[in-house]
Amino acid sequence: MTASLENVAAVVLASRGGARLASALDGVAWAGERIVLDPAGRLGAEPLPDGVRWAEEPAEAARAAWLLLVEEHEAVRPSLVAAIASALEAPGARAYRIAQEVIAFGTTLRLRHAPVRLARRDGVRLRLRTGLTPELAAGGGCRPAARGERARAAGARAGGRALGALDARRAGRLSRPGRLRQALGDAPGGGSAPAVRVPASYALLRSGAVRAAIRSDLVPALGAWLLAPRLELPPGAAPIASGRGPAYRMRLGDGAPVVVRICRRGGLAARLVRETYLGLRPRPLRELALTVEARRRGVAAAEVLAARVEGRLAYRGALVTAEVPAAATLLEALRGAPDRAARRGLAAAAGRAVAELHAAGVFHADLNLRNILVHPGPEGVRAALLDFDRAWLGAPPLRTAARRRNLRRLARSLAKLDPEGQLAGAEERRAFRDAYTGHDPRLALGDACGC
Repeated sequence: MTASLENVAAVVLASRGGARLASALDGVAWAGERIVLDPAGRLGAEPLPDGVRWAEEPAEAARAAWLLLVEEHEAVRPSLVAAIASALEAPGARAYRIAQEVIAFGTTLRLRHAPVRLARRDGVRLRLRTGLTPELAAGGGCRPAARGERARAAGARAGGRALGALDARRAGRLSRPGRLRQALGDAPGGGSAPAVRVPASYALLRSGAVRAAIRSDLVPALGAWLLAPRLELPPGAAPIASGRGPAYRMRLGDGAPVVVRICRRGGLAARLVRETYLGLRPRPLRELALTVEARRRGVAAAEVLAARVEGRLAYRGALVTAEVPAAATLLEALRGAPDRAARRGLAAAAGRAVAELHAAGVFHADLNLRNILVHPGPEGVRAALLDFDRAWLGAPPLRTAARRRNLRRLARSLAKLDPEGQLAGAEERRAFRDAYTGHDPRLALGDACGC
């Protein structure tokens, strides 16, 4: 080991552990320190090699002057190690980007937008870039990095990912902390994104790394359970059909039925981290606050009774909602409808519920047939909406472009789940459109409705 490499603390970002983690640690055995970061808190019982330790905040735990961030599925090749040793001796260097290369079937592909993976420890923190790529970032501007050596990694196993060229010229300044991207819980452009504030009717409780916002009158029934170090389902909890995350029906101490939903990612992010989120504004708490506000504005939404967040920067979450009696998802109800008249009634109920949503200035980020519940009401079929994760609030009524985007998302869901048009044909679509536009004249969209 050269003297300069003794000043490097290699931080391995772990997710699965086992052989992959062991291989990643072997690849950085040359470093002066080796630290394992477990954002999801899943690997606490896994033994580590001698000299390797766990940490929550690598910048605080490390003693070395430099941090190198490596994901457990990445390989650090000798050519990169040599480049790092040379780069650390460059005067004034503060940060370096390291390209990522995928080697498969004899071909090497370099991924664009190399992240900052090597940086001085002072003031550095871990963050996710757009696209969920981890990198090192600092709160303030840093001096421009010095021009450094370039070395290409080679020889990774087929389908593997290697850390490739070290490029100080592209590092510039360590990125300043900007607003959290939508993937981390922020609202997309055009919607308001106020800081998360727990509604006055809810109590925010904390125990260690666990936080829970609970409707004040339910603290005696839910507090001890939601604040436990690990969330354990009580006896009698029964799994039910849901969207992205698993959901379970259970009863409170007084017998009232509730639904517990484990928060889980959707889309491409779910392939990397299914239940782990990263950010300073926990999405379960934001969803609770936004749902409460949506209901205050008149939206037919299932009531969120409590939200739990386990962790700090990296966290997992769960929501407890009141069960809607005798409800079924719109998809289930359409499949079980006895005739076309019943399906038209279901479509009209969904149209009114979505119209209430848009008239209140609320954008639903995942409007689909599984996030609309239908249930019997005093005057016939009613509908209620679920899953306000990543939803956002605007001035009533919602802008035309946002309404169209929402409705087209719902139409895509229908086309995916009913490609033959057996559940909802032209008549059902017309019933939905008539109920939607008839609820509020301001919602008229004409033929561009998309529904």
